[in-house]
Amino acid sequence: MADFYHSICDAVEEINRRKGRTQFKIPSTAAIKRVYLKHSVKGKKMTKEKFGLCVHELYGESGITGFGAKETLYYLFGVPATALFIKNRIKPQAISDNDFIPGVTSATVLILSKFNKI
Repeated sequence: MADFYHSICDAVEEINRRKGRTQFKIPSTAAIKRVYLKHSVKGKKMTKEKFGLCVHELYGESGITGFGAKETLYYLFGVPATALFIKNRIKPQAISDNDFIPGVTSATVLILSKFNKI
């Protein structure tokens, strides 16, 4: 059953890669088995610490891929930071930062969703 689910994930990953879409990359089955065998002790349950080590090792083989992911992160962090910088240069006391930053971030998310970027 696990092989079936992993095959589905691989197929979706390949479709997203071909279309250039944002996706979460999963580690290969061989990598998971290699890390599991390295940290497991035969006949004993895996401890939380050992499991954490496995996840930490597999983290390097996973991640977010696609141009859309990088572009979205640039917009989500870059636009509010730039807008805050400009606001502080022009009129710092016009709107408090506690209201301004979430407002600009929400507007950025709204615009990105309208253009189907997220």
